Amino acid sequence: MGIAIWNLLEEPIEDIDLIAAVAQIFGETSEVVAEGTLTFLEHLQESGFVEIQ
Repeated sequence: MGIAIWNLLEEPIEDIDLIAAVAQIFGETSEVVAEGTLTFLEHLQESGFVEIQ
């Protein structure tokens, strides 16, 4: 899941749109991928790779 999210972060994106895009990539619902997506974003922010506004 990580590489899919990373590729989507090339441009600024709202978290809800990111979750929807990840869900579409994996053929899942937003509810299924939301927690993992947000957790990955938190790790990226803690590591200094992204800034969440």
